[in-house]
Order: sequence, then structure tokens, then C-alpha cells
Amino acid sequence: MNCSRNETPRNSTLREKLLCSLEKNVPFSTITREQASKDGNATILPEESLEKLVHFNSCAVVSSSHGLRLHTYGQEIDSHDAVLRFNCAPTHKFEQFVGNRTDIRLINTKIPQTTCKKEFWSENSPMFTHGTIVIRNANAINVEEHKINAKRDQFHSFANWIKCSKRYPNRSLPFIQRPGFGNAMRAELARFCKATGMCKYKLRGPPTTGMLGVVMMLHLCDWVRVYEIVPSNKDDTRLMYYYSERAMWSSKHISLSWHSYSQERAYFRTLSLTPEKDINETGVVLLKGFSQTQSLKRVGDRFEIQEISGSVMEKKILPFLGTVLCVCVMMSVNSITTRSVFIIYAPAYRPKPLNEIIRCALKKNVPFSTITRKQASKDGNATILPEESLEKLVHFNSCAVVSSSHGLRLHKYGKEIDSHDAVLRFNCAPTQGFEQFVGNRTDIRLVNTQIPGRYFKKDFWSKNSNMFRHEAIVVRNMDAISVKGEKIDTKHDQFHVFNNLVKYRKMYPERDLHFIQRPDLGNDIRTELRWFCTTTGMCNKTIMSPSSGMFGVVMMLHLCDWVRVYEIVPSNKDRTRLRYYYDEKALVPKHFIYHSYINERIYLRTLSLTPEKDINETGVVLLKGFSQTQCD
Repeated sequence: MNCSRNETPRNSTLREKLLCSLEKNVPFSTITREQASKDGNATILPEESLEKLVHFNSCAVVSSSHGLRLHTYGQEIDSHDAVLRFNCAPTHKFEQFVGNRTDIRLINTKIPQTTCKKEFWSENSPMFTHGTIVIRNANAINVEEHKINAKRDQFHSFANWIKCSKRYPNRSLPFIQRPGFGNAMRAELARFCKATGMCKYKLRGPPTTGMLGVVMMLHLCDWVRVYEIVPSNKDDTRLMYYYSERAMWSSKHISLSWHSYSQERAYFRTLSLTPEKDINETGVVLLKGFSQTQSLKRVGDRFEIQEISGSVMEKKILPFLGTVLCVCVMMSVNSITTRSVFIIYAPAYRPKPLNEIIRCALKKNVPFSTITRKQASKDGNATILPEESLEKLVHFNSCAVVSSSHGLRLHKYGKEIDSHDAVLRFNCAPTQGFEQFVGNRTDIRLVNTQIPGRYFKKDFWSKNSNMFRHEAIVVRNMDAISVKGEKIDTKHDQFHVFNNLVKYRKMYPERDLHFIQRPDLGNDIRTELRWFCTTTGMCNKTIMSPSSGMFGVVMMLHLCDWVRVYEIVPSNKDRTRLRYYYDEKALVPKHFIYHSYINERIYLRTLSLTPEKDINETGVVLLKGFSQTQCD
């Protein structure tokens, strides 16, 4: 259904009319720097409105309702392309109920000042340091004559964000919903109540944060699943939140609340594609995003297209095939009129973006594993190999891949890097003395085959060096170490890394075993890069081997839900030719001889979820891990 800006299709169902009216009357945007260009604090505003930066296929809107404790929706919620949460709703310790991921957090204006003051201002709280923050704006923050007007900002939200931006300059800028967004939604809700007579009580106060969040996501997503904003009938307690056993609803909260909960629930039930009985059972409502509206057309007098609705569509067809269309055709052949009925499945999803295509190709064509003891069971030195492959032993939510680039000296990412669930570093990159730039933690270290026998021999073999003692060591394997006939084959092991690992194990038997990446991992990455260059024309295919950085990024995409890569794709800050953040002498060579750096950077920029201008500014690339990627 294609909602005209001038009229709603006459043949539409109530749900379709509501959707068209909502799209028309409640547009979404966020305040931009340009709109407040004459304000001295405009720099805390993003340059672009949120809806121009992101769009998702499948989204989850997760309430804070205690009813979520009666279901285990965690894995289902995390499987969506984007997850929205509200205010200070946590995930830690509640993962089985609400999942672990948070991509967007919608907060009200009270958060910095009252409700979650401690978490908001904390240097280490992950709640406001990761993901996108959007401020609910029920007309508290306005723009007049290209300046911010915070006259109605009762809780000083804008002033607090200015203060926060100065204290934590590395945090992402907040998005502020446009002025009048809340008022427009309240007016739409009033029209619904008046037209349908479905609202039991008189409208009270502004729309809830939940309501504004759902409408925002209808603009940002093709399909939206809402969890327990419209409650199931499972929860017979009066507890308000899934994370609190104290806060309770008053017995008359629905009718006397500051917000119009019952009216909003009636509205969502009407807008929903989910049958009423299923909502009562599950508390989950499926909504169609504005991008998925399709035309109701009539061609002459011979056929018309109508959208089919109902539980069969919701449960069986919609998630997979898209909108179901019935085409009724009247044909006249040899004076005999026949009526034919065809069912057509119109694709609900738009063509996949390029970054999704190459992510799925990478996931399929470049699997990750490490050589295990069992694979080399007939080798006399198999005991230096772990019993399990690395990807079967660990999995993380948020990971940092930290390059050794001198560009890291131009930022202070240390605390941000340390806040991740796992940190990967390369070769002998140190942290001591550079903590403010690169952090202090190292969970995994990826080393090339030259480290034990050639580069940094002193650090590798030292009894007192911390660099190789307290972290998982993974050996980069272009094809130096293979397995043939259940024995290790070191024919191509030019730098004798395997023999050095055997020697190391005898010298330090109490230390952890080293992981060796599977044979041909490097060749598979190189093949994938060549395919990318040939297919897109964005780079020249090369026979050069992938860098350790590329090996590390691909490995972490297998081990992590989300990966942030620091200065492998360089920012535009560093005007020097210095190569490493820990070395003021080594220079970047004018011509790359061994590795395909240029192609890798183009590839990672294309794979990235980070806007190009932000990469240029920050040198940070956000990548979606394979666990978060659904491929055909």
C-alpha cells in the first residue's frame, strides 16, 4: 500500500488507514547541526538526521515491562538487525529474557539529571558509551532562528549533554527528536480515539517513551516487533520493570497515569498484523514499517490487487515471502468470459545492500577454525595444540580490534577500548606507557610466524615479559603450517614457528597453549578480496597476501557479535609518515610490497556500518559479526 500524502486509499482496512495517517501526520527526524547553526553549542548535534544515516530490515522494540520475565525472548531479540531499548533498562543478568544487544537507546529528558544519574555520568558504564542515544522530545527542546530554545527543558537535558560532551568528547553525539514530534503523536492518538471510539479513558499527558520509540522505528525499519509494550496476559503481579522487584503499579495506574497507556495499547492492537489471541499469549506485536507500504491499484475494469491479512499471513507467509497479493483477472476469449485468480508474493524486502552481500559471502567462503590436537593426532608434538578449536571455546558480544598504527596517538581511545568484552592486539604491540591511546587490556594477541624467531625475540622468550603470558596467543597462518595424514606439515614454515612453539612449550609448560589458524585461511581471505575487487571494480585484484590486521578482523567477526576496528582503516588525522604508535622512528613505506593494504581498507569501508565521514574523522569502523548476520 502506497500512502499518498493527500489521501488514504478508499478500499483500505482500518489498519492500513491508521498506518497511512501515522506516516503522513507524524514524520520523523532529529535536530541537526545545520538547523541550529547559530547556536554556540551546535557542535554537540549530529550533522545528519538519524533517518538519513540508518535503515534496517527487522527491528526489535523492547519494553522495560516485568512481563518480559515470563518469557525467554533473549535470543530472538538479539537476532534482529537492530534493537531499541528505553532509558536505563539493563541487559546484564537478564539476557535470557531481553537479550544482550542494544543498538539504539531512547531516553527521556530526566535521565542525566534524576532517573539514571549515576549510570549516565559514569566513565565506565557501557549503557551510554555504546550504541546510538536518541532523546525523546515532547517539545522540551526547540529550534528558533537557528538556535536551540531550551526554555521548556525542565530537566536541563540539553545543558547536561553539553556538559557530557565536554567531559567525554569521544562519546557519540546524541540525536534529539524533532520539536513537535510528541505533540504530533498525541494529536494522532486523539484522532484515533475520536474516530473509532475504542479508547476507554480520556487522553492524559504526552505519549509514552514507548509510543515515541515504536513510531520512530516504523520510520527506520521495514518490520518492527514490539515486546510487551502491549502486555500479554501472563503477568499477574503489579511489578513494573523486569529489572526491579520493588517498583509497582498503583491499582488504578491505567486510568490515572500521567500517560495514556490504555489508549496506546488499543492503537497498537489495531495497527498490528498479529492476531489478538497471539498478542494476549505472547505480548509480541508485529508492525509493518512505512517503507513496506504497497499500492492498492485498479487497472481498468479487469483486475484489482488487494492485500490479504490474517493469522496465516502473520505466522506462515509474511516473515519469509513478503506482502501477499491476490490478482483477480477477468478474461474474454471466444466470447467466453472466465475469471482467474492468482496469488503473487511481492517481495517485502528491498535488494540487499552491498555490505550485507559481501558480509554473507565472507561468512560463507572464509570459515574460521584453529588446528586441534585431534587433527594432528599422529604427530609426536600434537600435545602443544589445544584440544578444541578457538571458536568453540569463546564468544563475545562487543570486541575491539586495535591496530598498531601511529594514528592511534591522535585519539584517546584507551578507556573505550578497555570497555569491550574482548580486545585483540597484534604481534608485539605494547600497552604500557600508551594506555590513554590504546587501553590496557589484551585478551587475544594475533602474531605472525616471524615473532618467535626473528622480531621481538627478547619479549617472546623472556620469563618476565607479560606480553605473551596473560593472553590467548593465535598464530597467523597464511599456509606455513598444514596438516597432512594427521601430522603437522611444516614444509612451508619458512621461519620455523612450529618448532619454536614446541621449544616454548618445553621451556614454559605451565603457560597456555597457542592456537594456530587453520591452513588456507589466508588464501581464502585473499580469494575473497580478489572477488570483491573484480565484482565491484572498486580496487585492483592482487596476489599479495592479506595483512595480519585483515586476518584478525575476519577472525573476530567469527568470535564476536559486534566488532569495532581502530585505525586499520586510517582516519585523516595523522599527517606524519610514522608507522607505529610505539615507535617514533619507523616510517610507513612509500610502496606496500607484501600486503594488500589499499584493497583491505576499501573492503572494510564497504563492509562497515559506520558512515564514511565518521571513519575519516575517527578511524573507527563498526562491523556486524557473523552471529548477527542472517544470510540466504
